[in-house]
Amino acid sequence: MAWPELRQDLDLIEGGTLLDGQPFWTLHDPARHQFFRIDWPGFEILCRWTLADPEKIAADIRRNTTLQMTAEDVVAVARMLGENQLLEKTSTMLEAERLAIASKRGTGLFRTLLHTYLFFRIPLAKPDAWLARHLPVARIFWSRQFRLLTAGALAAGIFLLLKQWEAFHTAAIDTLTFQGFISWGIALILVKFMHELGHAFAAKDQGCRIPTMGVVFIVMWPVAYTDTSDVWRIPDRKGRLRVATAGILTELTIASWALLAWGLLPDGGPRNAALLLAGSSWISTLLVNASPFLRFDGYFILSDLLDLPNLHQRSAALALWYLRRALFGAAGPKPENLGKVRERGLAVFAVATWVFRLIVFTGIALLVYHFFFKALGVFLFLVEIWWFILAPFSREVINLKQSTPLWWRDPKGRRHALFWVAALSLAAWGVFMPWASKVIVTGTLRPVAIQRLYAPGDAHIKAFSITTGAPAHAGRQLIILEAPVVGAHVERVNARARNVAHEAAMAPLDSRRRGETQTLLEERQKAYAELADAEREISRYVLKANQDGRIFQTDPDLFPGQWVAEKELLMVVVDESEWEVETYLDENLVSRIEAGARAQFMLEGDPAAVVSLTLESIAEDAAQELPDGMLAAQTGGHVLSRLHGRRYVPEHSVYKAILRAEMTDHALDGRIWRGSVIIDAAPESFFWRYINQLASVLLRESGA
Repeated sequence: MAWPELRQDLDLIEGGTLLDGQPFWTLHDPARHQFFRIDWPGFEILCRWTLADPEKIAADIRRNTTLQMTAEDVVAVARMLGENQLLEKTSTMLEAERLAIASKRGTGLFRTLLHTYLFFRIPLAKPDAWLARHLPVARIFWSRQFRLLTAGALAAGIFLLLKQWEAFHTAAIDTLTFQGFISWGIALILVKFMHELGHAFAAKDQGCRIPTMGVVFIVMWPVAYTDTSDVWRIPDRKGRLRVATAGILTELTIASWALLAWGLLPDGGPRNAALLLAGSSWISTLLVNASPFLRFDGYFILSDLLDLPNLHQRSAALALWYLRRALFGAAGPKPENLGKVRERGLAVFAVATWVFRLIVFTGIALLVYHFFFKALGVFLFLVEIWWFILAPFSREVINLKQSTPLWWRDPKGRRHALFWVAALSLAAWGVFMPWASKVIVTGTLRPVAIQRLYAPGDAHIKAFSITTGAPAHAGRQLIILEAPVVGAHVERVNARARNVAHEAAMAPLDSRRRGETQTLLEERQKAYAELADAEREISRYVLKANQDGRIFQTDPDLFPGQWVAEKELLMVVVDESEWEVETYLDENLVSRIEAGARAQFMLEGDPAAVVSLTLESIAEDAAQELPDGMLAAQTGGHVLSRLHGRRYVPEHSVYKAILRAEMTDHALDGRIWRGSVIIDAAPESFFWRYINQLASVLLRESGA
């Protein structure tokens, strides 16, 4: 084949030494401003590139160095250079690029929009010259004297914070308002600006060029950035570490002095500003920048400490290698040899990174969903889940498929593969097989007919002769209440009615009032109507049973003469001949249960007490609230709900179901019992259950 030439604009920069002691070099691509680390064998190959033949290059290296290189090693380096566009393009490469572009035509616009939504940069400044002019000022803040002063400020600030902790806590709580969140945002922007200046000045101090500073949008969320890619020119690992830690140290410096200022300043605007600066610095540094699981400062610091560039990719490759070996017994050649302890540590780090990113990206997807209108929110949520979670998983599945011949030839690999095929087949059978033929929910067992007797107004008990558990017949008088206000009103109305009646009767006998007879008769009729209303009102204070049943007092200490408040529950009359169970079913369960289905109710706290049931009805409309809250998740039920005032509102669509209870010999004492309801239902596989739930959620949330 034609031997490609190296690009003439590449820079080869001498670096330091790797962990195993061998030297390394950095290959700089100025066109794309990218850096590639080259080890000793790679450097020797580049030095002999003009030999233009893999066999000649390998033979010359073996002859003049202690390295035992082969033509395959040379071809591997050439492949790496080609994949990273570091070679002059031949006609064959140009034709391959043209075909690749043609194959992607039609999907380019969508991919461009997708990439722009997920990640794009806006350069705002070219600060290199400005940084060079002000670098002497910045060096003051790196001096040993200033670092000692900052440490003293931090110690004093913590001391004052502990002495004024209650004031600090109260002030922090007071900022949790709309105006306070705006203030937090302004403080965070200022802190992040200083953070990026810290990186920029540190890189400039190491002789790097800072081409741009600006804002990068990650899933539409703005994050400040400084282009410090030139740090790969720094051969000293400590120099790169200084640049990586500069942002965090800048924020901690701001936090230290702001904390001291808060402790010393009197109440007012400056003290509040110091609180915001200290809080935003500590929070953003500890929760975001110091994390090594995303490509923020913590990642680059850990990478420089371990002297492992591309830490995420290399640790992920090792973790996948260990995973393939555990699953299939044979995983091909190890990505690199770093020592058993370090390799396992990196594999654990990769798994922790995957878990952290899964949580973070799922949270981002949920935030994106809530920030947009429903249809767009659902679409962007699915984009987030695919791009950040499912796409990496699918790529690994493809890699496994491509590497199948490698481990299938190994007997151990075949045994592992057959084991996992059998295990996955069994799992799939369990997932797709219709298993669940029972629905288990919570419900309340209650009498069908319940009469609750309330005090119609403020009154005292005049008389009652009942005991809890005593039988009551319809029409039986249970309690007589006496309300002085109502009684006085009745006496006034009665006296007026008697006076008007007397005047109406005497008017025809008195010649002077004979003409008022008709008016007096109308007044008498009106007075009698008022008297009837008053008597009906006072009759409400005589509480009677309107059904046969048993009496249950809510307050066993009631006695004659006791005062009761308006709407106070005094007793309950329960017809114990018929009982029913009330429950609520999710919308995905309604289609699986038909009227007449058999069920059982097990009392809470007494599983041996079982009541047989028959499904009588399911409401056609979703319930808007749970009347008594006994079935809400907050009180021990199964219905996810939120408390809105004093009402329990379901979080999703649930439908009220009534089940008729058969005669039971259990002593239920007329109470409402909570327990588990087990209902016969059509069998359904776990797969279709969750597919139906997902489809239901997508349809509901998209507004369809």
